Amino acid sequence: MISLPSIIGNIWASSTIFSHVNHLADSIGPRITGSTGNTQAVSYLEDQFNNLELKVEKQLFDVDIWSYEEVSCNLGRQSIKAVPFGYSSPGEIEGSILPLINPNLKRLESYKFSDKIVVYLNTMGFMSAMGGRGLSREDLIAKSEEKGATAFIEVTNKPGGVIERRNLKTSSSIPSVAVSLEDGHFLLRNQKDVTLTVVGQKKTVSGENIIAKTKQSTEKKIILNAHYDTAPESPGAFDNATGVATLLELARVFSEFETLPFSLEFVGLGASKWHFSGAKKYIEKSLEQQPRLAMTFDNTAKPGGTRNGVLTNDMHLFGVTKKLVSDFGFDINLAPIPIFGTDATQFHKRNIPIFVINQWKSPTFMNTPYDTPEKLSADSLKNSTSIAGAILANIQNISRMDKTRKNKA
Repeated sequence: MISLPSIIGNIWASSTIFSHVNHLADSIGPRITGSTGNTQAVSYLEDQFNNLELKVEKQLFDVDIWSYEEVSCNLGRQSIKAVPFGYSSPGEIEGSILPLINPNLKRLESYKFSDKIVVYLNTMGFMSAMGGRGLSREDLIAKSEEKGATAFIEVTNKPGGVIERRNLKTSSSIPSVAVSLEDGHFLLRNQKDVTLTVVGQKKTVSGENIIAKTKQSTEKKIILNAHYDTAPESPGAFDNATGVATLLELARVFSEFETLPFSLEFVGLGASKWHFSGAKKYIEKSLEQQPRLAMTFDNTAKPGGTRNGVLTNDMHLFGVTKKLVSDFGFDINLAPIPIFGTDATQFHKRNIPIFVINQWKSPTFMNTPYDTPEKLSADSLKNSTSIAGAILANIQNISRMDKTRKNKA
């Protein structure tokens, strides 16, 4: 019989949960899809699952990524560090800049983009800056290209010289890069001709999902997942060694039971940074039947504190989680909404109930070389993992969710 207090106590007593974060971020480091670090992370997950005597299989798939050999940005003799967005086209561009500072959506049409290098700074957030409607980064790049701009430079809205490395959701046909907040202000102050060089190529590499299953097979299947890959140069402690640690800890705790009233699949997702390719491939190839629940762990330890975020698209699960938070004093934010921009979105699109642990506000070091374990709270990781364990231990959720779904049908 599964005892909810014993599950929570087991997790809080764990001496190994944060060691997964240390190993992935410190011993392995950056885990870019197709890299040696990525392969080492796959082997680590496979070893951990095998040690728990779970049934382990690999799922291979092709991923198109961009690899960049040279990136430079120069204003006169001043060299500025620039980081290309993944899926940015290469090119060598020279020209004058067009400053776009908190552009209003209505006024965007009046700007003269032709033959300009756009330097974009948004200090207000997309919804505010764009008149409440919102334009994504990809929309703004496409608009710049449509109007004749030759390149796109986004100023990172984070102080301290950091540049967050991100991939575009759609390919860009003009060179598109990010610079630090400080260098961006330098560009905007001087407004001289800029030379931007991006040398890179598109290539196909192998992505891998690691799937570990409990031995018993029932109709009630729950999927637990976390991506293990990182942005370039980032050790990825916060994003997402913490999520992997939660996944492995729950695998340890629940593999100790000889029988469970549900089947569990623990999935280490690859290539999340490349359009959530691992989650899409897993759903395409492995979901023969609709699962009862998909739990996604994405950034499950907060720096300097214990409060994290839990989101769900299922109102019954929201109510149950709210009661557990009250009964056991879990220190989390809770919201009855789906989350976008994570692997969980792919399950949500399939009308699968989702439960997501995610940091609502990203720290400044996310997707940078400064994403290291010492910035994170071990108690926050245990707190987040405990609430996920409590949901799994509270078995009646599954049958009630089934009844709710049948009534809706």
